[in-house]
Amino acid sequence: MMKKIRSNDPIEEIPIHKDEYGFPVHYTKEQEEILRASTMKNKKIAIMKWKAFIEKQGGVPAIVRKSPQLKKLARKGIPNDLRGSVWQILSGSKEMKEANPNYYQELSNRYQGQTSRSTKQIENDLHRTFPDHVFFQKPENLEKLRNVLVAYSWRNDKIGYCQSMNFIAGLLLLYMNEEDTFWMLVAIIEDKMPRDYYSQDMVASHIDLRVLQKLLLKRLNKIGKYIISKSISLELITQQWFLCIYLTCTPTETTLRIWDAFLFEGNKMLFRIALALFKINKDTLFSLKDHGKLFMAIKKFPELAFDPDKLLTTAFQIKMFSRREVNKLRVYFKPIVEKELENLKQSRIEYRKKRQQMEAEKKKKTSEANSNENSNENSNENTNQNSNENSNENTNQNSNENSNENSNQNLNQNSNQNSNQNLNQNSNENSNENTNQNSNENSNENSNQNSNQNSNQNLNENTNQNTNQNSNENSNENLNENSNQNSNQNSNSNQNSN
Repeated sequence: MMKKIRSNDPIEEIPIHKDEYGFPVHYTKEQEEILRASTMKNKKIAIMKWKAFIEKQGGVPAIVRKSPQLKKLARKGIPNDLRGSVWQILSGSKEMKEANPNYYQELSNRYQGQTSRSTKQIENDLHRTFPDHVFFQKPENLEKLRNVLVAYSWRNDKIGYCQSMNFIAGLLLLYMNEEDTFWMLVAIIEDKMPRDYYSQDMVASHIDLRVLQKLLLKRLNKIGKYIISKSISLELITQQWFLCIYLTCTPTETTLRIWDAFLFEGNKMLFRIALALFKINKDTLFSLKDHGKLFMAIKKFPELAFDPDKLLTTAFQIKMFSRREVNKLRVYFKPIVEKELENLKQSRIEYRKKRQQMEAEKKKKTSEANSNENSNENSNENTNQNSNENSNENTNQNSNENSNENSNQNLNQNSNQNSNQNLNQNSNENSNENTNQNSNENSNENSNQNSNQNSNQNLNENTNQNTNQNSNENSNENLNENSNQNSNQNSNSNQNSN
């Protein structure tokens, strides 16, 4: 299947390949053809054998879960149209459902509308679940996925919800209805996988990663030693392989074939597939000396497993190890991992405490700095305000003092000028009056004797008196004009000062 999307170039179109199951492929179309050619013949043989087996059993519901023939058929792959019903038989979910009728519906109704930490995480992951698949682009199918995950979170509150569970439930919904998906999820998490695999600290998952490293040294010693010599941490790579049961890292056909065997044989298939991936890619692995390149190469091993027959055949050819051996290793590593996780938990608690203390001290310093800054700002504002007020007061005071001084000075000057003018005027008037009186008296007394002489004398005196009087009057007028000019100038000066 192929779909086209537009690239940034308006002319060029980039083809996106999808496999027959509706998932985008991680390999070229040529590789897909190789895959189909290599598996087509085996698929046809498998379908024929499965039909014969089902008829002999009397139908799918009558299939015996632990029959040796069923084990062989599961390893060779289950026909896609039978997967939904056969998976329920292999996992034991069919029996669980029959033993608990109406359980799912009652559980969903009981907690309908309630929220929890798990329900919030589920909402965040819903749209991340196979977003390129057409099935999950329909709102009603996302609602089914939500219902299944939420119902299980209420059923098992110790686990609640863990990332990867959305992908597991999503794949199951492609093959069965909502209630059957719920019971399949229960069977996988609570029976097929070890307890606490999907718990908050994922203890069992960390234990299995130690078991894988030990089995790698036991079964593929050279590869195991080489990885150790390069200081490669497999935990950072393989944890997602195990949590999703290879669902998000292998091609769809390969994933389904792994699940066919896993649901029958249990979680030891996780280790078989991992060892097979290392064995198939050993030449690539030994050719890489650089740590970073080796790390990325191992991470991509599952993506290159586009031939499921080769992968499964290699997995079952590796020296047999039993479930008992795996469980024994799990028991050995459990206290070691638990102690490490506890130490890590304590380190995180101490780190959080130190971080909180540092943040508190930082906030305190910031608060003090802001307080000092505000205090300095207020102090500067008050200082400037007081300075401006004092300046204005001094300016006004000086202006008023200068104005008063100028006013008093002008008044005194004007008063003195007026007083002098009046005195001069009165003095001149009195002098003239006395002079005239004396002149008249003298003139009357001597009129007969010295008429001509007195007449000339009086004329000269009068002339001098008039000359003096005119001189005084002109002088007084000039004084008054100067006084008025000075008064006007002082008045203008006072106005400018104010």
